[in-house]
Amino acid sequence: MQDTMVSETEYFQRQDDLISKILPNSLVIIPNNITSVRSNDTKYPYRANSYIIYLTNWLEPSSVLCISNSDGLRETTLYVKPRETEKEIWEGRIVGPEGALGNWPVDSTDSFLNFENSIKGLLSKYSNLYLITGVDFEIDNIIQKYWHKEILDPRVHLDEMRSIKSESEIDIMKAASLISSDAHVKAMGISRPGIGEWEIQASIEGHFTMNRSTNSYNPIVGGGDNSTILHYSTNLETIGENELVLVDAGCEVNGYASDITRTWPVSGKFTRSQRDIYELVL
Repeated sequence: MQDTMVSETEYFQRQDDLISKILPNSLVIIPNNITSVRSNDTKYPYRANSYIIYLTNWLEPSSVLCISNSDGLRETTLYVKPRETEKEIWEGRIVGPEGALGNWPVDSTDSFLNFENSIKGLLSKYSNLYLITGVDFEIDNIIQKYWHKEILDPRVHLDEMRSIKSESEIDIMKAASLISSDAHVKAMGISRPGIGEWEIQASIEGHFTMNRSTNSYNPIVGGGDNSTILHYSTNLETIGENELVLVDAGCEVNGYASDITRTWPVSGKFTRSQRDIYELVL
């Protein structure tokens, strides 16, 4: 399993907490996010479904998590991509069902290719189905073929669980916040009249990468009038003398996001009117 500050015991406890909240004799199905094509044969960087990260820390696409509470006992099965030599040559190592079992907090694993055949028989054993829909429409279509009763949403319970953080989660959030804070301080240090918004963005994102983290969201670096655009993301303008820059950027560590917004003068000193408004906002 990828390095994380959350123990295997805690992941299993989260799964147990979930099945204690759902109806008896239920099956929970959580598809992972699908990949998105950027251009031709290249894809956007992949980010797994937050709920799968929360329950297992599984980060590969083409996967589905199933958790059941038959007879009050937890049974967790993770369907994952099978090993494939040619694809691994091009895209990197695939863990596969064998690698996932024993190295991730699940009770059993199977190939993603077997999901439909497996789920056909599995659904008939349960009285209730919880499914996060709209994540992977192929999975939704498979479920609709074999389940013709009400579909419940597990996020009602998962969101409540996720709203209360454990000590390990708080530690990760602190780590992410510290990286983001340091990135903002570094960006303040390189700021000067004539600097490009893109230079500040590069400094911040470089600091994230150097600390094995990723963007929580696309950074906003708006100088001058651009600082008044709420979700400005072009970040390609030059910032002039006596102008302010607004930076909204945060990093993500192990699936936990930080979010910091700060405004400062690129010259290093507020004008009188800028300071008056800045202090008014504070």
